[in-house]
Amino acid sequence: IYIIIRKLQLVKVSVNTYLFYMFSMSTVIYLGLIIFLKIPMALSVSQLVVIIIAAVLFSFIGNVVSNHGILNAPNPGYSLIIQKSYSWYTTLAAFFLFGSDLNIMKGIGIGIIVLFTGMIVYSKKSKKTDKKWIVQSFGGFFCFGSLALTSKHLLNQGLDPAVILFYVCFIVSVLLGFRSRFKFNVKKRWHLIIPLGFLQAGFNLFMKIAYQTAPNPGYVNAINTSSIAVVTLLTALIFKDHLSLRKLVGVVGVILGIVLIVL
Repeated sequence: IYIIIRKLQLVKVSVNTYLFYMFSMSTVIYLGLIIFLKIPMALSVSQLVVIIIAAVLFSFIGNVVSNHGILNAPNPGYSLIIQKSYSWYTTLAAFFLFGSDLNIMKGIGIGIIVLFTGMIVYSKKSKKTDKKWIVQSFGGFFCFGSLALTSKHLLNQGLDPAVILFYVCFIVSVLLGFRSRFKFNVKKRWHLIIPLGFLQAGFNLFMKIAYQTAPNPGYVNAINTSSIAVVTLLTALIFKDHLSLRKLVGVVGVILGIVLIVL
């Protein structure tokens, strides 16, 4: 997903455009999965309220403030490391809210992942800007962490992951459409947009299934954070991005953190 988004940004496809297609295609995929597997879609009033809150406040606003935080930061990596460290938030919150596992060794693993991810995304190059990116970045931190927690809450109530994702993606798609007045220009990049939609749908589905089975959803978020290490290596291979010794050390450190979490 990150590699395709990087390519779309390089060819000047707007954030609103690829986000709209990511969420709208996911909506169709989840609906097809629900129909094929004959999954019940009924919601209680309380579940509907939680889904609306999750979609509007945490998913839609989260994606908007996240992208603006990255855009306005003196270095995109500064915003990214703030946002990606939300695994600490979800790990601790899930322990108190749901009685999820809180293992010291796994906590150390999360800390190592966050620390070495910082080494990967850090850069001395920066631009002068105001400090609003900090608020935006912490907004992304809170929104994505809270989205994970509300997902865990709904899953604990027995809702199927595909049903949760269908309603959330549908609401976010509509909001993104109105935000852009349903005017999108993909610049003939359908060969990138279509795979992006399928990958996004798969990513979210596997994340929800992982939330169901993991001892703590924060562990899942930490492993998701470690994807930055993979992106770093792939962008060096595909886009010939600079791969310094510091970044390589960061990648090794992230792998060590993952080992501590999954053991």
